Amino acid sequence: SSYYSSLELQREGARVTGLARGEDDFLIPTYTRSRNRRFVATIVAAMTFIAVLGSAIIYRNRIWDDYADVSNVSVMEDETSLEVSSSDTIIHVTASNAYGDQTQVNYPWLRNKILVEPSRITTLGASTRNEDAVGSESLSFAWKIQYHDDSLVTDEAEFRGLETIEYTFKKIGEYTLSVTATNQLSTIRTEHAIACRYVKREIRNLLVEDREAFLDAAFSIWKFDTDVGRKIYGKTFTGMDIFAREHAAQATGDIACDHWHEGS
Repeated sequence: SSYYSSLELQREGARVTGLARGEDDFLIPTYTRSRNRRFVATIVAAMTFIAVLGSAIIYRNRIWDDYADVSNVSVMEDETSLEVSSSDTIIHVTASNAYGDQTQVNYPWLRNKILVEPSRITTLGASTRNEDAVGSESLSFAWKIQYHDDSLVTDEAEFRGLETIEYTFKKIGEYTLSVTATNQLSTIRTEHAIACRYVKREIRNLLVEDREAFLDAAFSIWKFDTDVGRKIYGKTFTGMDIFAREHAAQATGDIACDHWHEGS
């Protein structure tokens, strides 16, 4: 200790203490370190707020565009094609039936697709964003529905004039809906992917007519075996004898992972 002055001893003690604490800034006064740390904390908090705000904005935009495939959106004015982004101009399409608006919120694998049900009247409605781009005059709509069967595309139906149409999808599978909105100022065209699927519902939430039809069908399936039922109802009838055998052979024991229970 005789080799160190009082000031040198203080500095050496501070250095050892700082190293023990894992601090590299042991020579910086305490009030300076505290101020620097508050500054860093403020910067981190501000960056976190900006990141959260940005995520919220992106999420909102994605929710708005959930139903539309806007990869092919264009506005034409005076016979000149002008490409615009989905945030500028888009035809937004909604689908509803007797159970209300259809949504794919509970079906993440149907993201960016319109969900419809087979053999049920579906109401399709179109609306536009950015009226400055399309003009304030009333729009005339043209609809075209196409069914996709592997590589084969079949025209199913076409409608003209109205912003709302009714259509009954007959087959399970994938469809493309093309919508064109036109007035004297502009023309907008978009394509939307449609998924036609059966929708499971709790029996108490069924419409009265659907619940009665379901119970009548269930009664017939239990009453008649397949051979007898097909003589009465046709070749598409399947009795409980077949269902029971298939269930015994294919059910996995894991209700979340097979096609008979929650995985269906």
